[in-house]
Amino acid sequence: MEDLNIKQLTLAVRTIAEEKNLPEETVMEVIEQAIAAAWRRDNGEREQEVRAELNVNDGTAKVYVQREVVEDPINDATEISLEDA
Repeated sequence: MEDLNIKQLTLAVRTIAEEKNLPEETVMEVIEQAIAAAWRRDNGEREQEVRAELNVNDGTAKVYVQREVVEDPINDATEISLEDA
């Protein structure tokens, strides 16, 4: 994923947290869940295990996708060959 604008993200998280009287960590977790859901919708299967992590220190976002290792992958979204794993 491309670099995030950390200043904007941090400001948005703080603003939402203050407006909704929530911890900033909770707001960040919701954003990560939304990114994972968007990835799943655009690239995967509905029930697929997907996790997103945002790093406000270095401006990166990572998406982790669980796939099953199989001999002959049929569904690229949920399966991967041993050679590619």
